[in-house]
Amino acid sequence: MEKLVRAGLVQRAEDPNDRRQTLVRLTQQAEDLIEHLSQDRLEQVRFWLNQLNEEELTALRVGLEALSRVAETAQPQTE
Repeated sequence: MEKLVRAGLVQRAEDPNDRRQTLVRLTQQAEDLIEHLSQDRLEQVRFWLNQLNEEELTALRVGLEALSRVAETAQPQTE
């Protein structure tokens, strides 16, 4: 945690309701970094999708629809 504070990515503050607890929140710098990384990932996925032909895109769509259907009806597993 201390490394994140020193890097300017998180801020710590004492909880005003319970001094035994410490509140931690992302700084604007961290939020900007997350946004940048998310955008980079989105650009990568777009690049990959542009490499697929129509048949592959159709197969991907069918597979994602099946996965979505299963995910909507699946019960969460408890371990």
